[in-house]
Formats: sequence, structure tokens, C-alpha cells
Amino acid sequence: MASAGGAKALSRAIKGVAAIAALVPGVAMLTNVVPLPTEADQLLGGLCLVFGAAVVIAVVALRTRIAKLPPGLVAGLVLASCCVGAVFAIQYFSFGGTHVIAYVDRRLDGTSNEVRLIAPLKPSPELSAILAEFGGHYEEALHSPLHRSQVARLMSNENKSAAALLATYLILAEALMIGALVAGAWRVAAFFEDDSGPA
Repeated sequence: MASAGGAKALSRAIKGVAAIAALVPGVAMLTNVVPLPTEADQLLGGLCLVFGAAVVIAVVALRTRIAKLPPGLVAGLVLASCCVGAVFAIQYFSFGGTHVIAYVDRRLDGTSNEVRLIAPLKPSPELSAILAEFGGHYEEALHSPLHRSQVARLMSNENKSAAALLATYLILAEALMIGALVAGAWRVAAFFEDDSGPA
């Protein structure tokens, strides 16, 4: 059996790794590892950092109760939470794949910039009329010099519901999966502390 000092060190290491992991989604979004619309990347990245930190704080606040839960119950809750979180993550990428539209904005000075916009759930008649000229394809409409600025403006004005849905999928996926990871890690850490006193 490991010494009390070794058990405490291992317990702290497990908790530290779990806390760092809780911040990974937000960092990934802020550094563009996870693609987001350019108009929402800072907002969603910041929200994910806040939610990751909030999950860690919640687990720390509930650490005594978590430590007393039966291992089997904790394992079941962790697996269930991860599975539900994975469903929301899949929904996020699936919805984002059809509603996050990327195009290259080429300027008159020769420079270019990739722009990502969120397509609205229900385009207005004005936007629908423009899209009809391009077979309903946002990408083609955004590549048209005559319609690009108008389409981009209309998309930005009309995409609030789609953006909210995208953010909801993302935040729920993070909260459930990171919450499961941190709570599970805390319960495992408590196992190593059983013979070495409280954390």
C-alpha cells in the first residue's frame, strides 16, 4: 500500500489534472482548435472557460458528498453524463456543419480573410429571395460580389436563434462531460485519501 504522503500526492495530481482538463474546451475555442463562427468565437470561448471553472468550483463545493457516494453510483453517473454530453457534442458538430458557413473575403487590396457566419434557422423572405438565385446555397451567394455584403448582413441580423442553439449544444456538452470527468476524478482521489486523512 502506498504511504500516506504518496496517496495525498497522487490525490492532488488527479484533482489538478481534472481541473486543467475542465479549462481545455474554452482554450481550444479561443485558439481556434475548435472552429467557431468569427462573430461568436470569443464569446463562446469565454463562456466555455467560465463554465469549465464553474464546474470545478461546484465539484469542490460538493467534494464531501461526492466522496461519500458509492463508487458504483459514481461510475454510473459519470458514464451517463459522458454519454449525454457526447450526444450534445455530436449535435453541436452536426448543426454547426450545416449552419456555420465559411467563405473567403477577398479585398480590393489583394488581401483575403476567411469569414465564418451562422445561417439563420428561418431566413427572411428577402434573404430567401437572394438565396433562390443560387440554388439555396449560402456559400455561392457569399462568393457573389454583388450580393456578398447584403447576404452577410442579413445572416448576422437573422441568426440569433441559430447562434443560441449552437451555444446551448456546446455548453451542455462541456458541462456534462467535464462535470463527469472532474467529479469522477475527485471520487477516485478520495479513494487514495481514505487512509491518509481529508484533502
